[in-house]
Amino acid sequence: MKIERALLDLGLTENEVLVYISLLKLGKGTAYQISEACGLRPSTVYGLLDTLRARSVVLKAPHAKKQIYIPKNPTELLDGIKQKVTNAESLLPELLAMTPKTGKIGVLYFDGLKGIEEALIHRQNEMTGKDIVGFYAHSPDDPGEFANIWGRWVKRMVKEDIHNRGIMPYHKQTVAYAKQQIKKRKITNLEMRSLPIEQYSSLVSIEISDHIILMISRHKDQTVIIENEDIANTLKQLFELQWAVAKPL
Repeated sequence: MKIERALLDLGLTENEVLVYISLLKLGKGTAYQISEACGLRPSTVYGLLDTLRARSVVLKAPHAKKQIYIPKNPTELLDGIKQKVTNAESLLPELLAMTPKTGKIGVLYFDGLKGIEEALIHRQNEMTGKDIVGFYAHSPDDPGEFANIWGRWVKRMVKEDIHNRGIMPYHKQTVAYAKQQIKKRKITNLEMRSLPIEQYSSLVSIEISDHIILMISRHKDQTVIIENEDIANTLKQLFELQWAVAKPL
């Protein structure tokens, strides 16, 4: 739904969105009542409520004998986020002044699933209308939340007119999943080919743009970004050699 998607884009997790929307519908409630409404365990809901309170998304009713929680009014929530953006924008000139004049950052490291998503949108505004090539990993396990992250990244690629060619290991399960996602999400800006898994069975995905190399270890949920035009050009040449012999899905 659009509401859930919008809240996810604001940085809430899926479970946090579930708790907040359930509390909105209730108007107010205890952790147990919220748990009953959203289907999550009470112990899980307590932890999520603490996080949401720390982010001023949920409030605790004062002077109540029981712990009663109240959702922040959506308008107030959005106004607060807008103010944070305004505050951040006011610091932009100062932050840019700290950036080396060459614009070369070097190497960046991201940890966890949230880190993967942060890495995927790193300097995305510079990629509008451009092409990305990639070597993608063999991942036989259930992709879980990673599939949602990938789906959001694909939507952003379509919006920004970013085109992607990729090579993946030919593994029946992995290829079937890729085909299903491409069809389900109606992806038209992604072209995939495969190589025999005996020749290429990487557990690490590598995406290459003009000067940025993004390496994702799905097995370890770790991401590394290298900003180096020479390395990017070399990897793109290696990609083209393999693309020429890879088979369409």
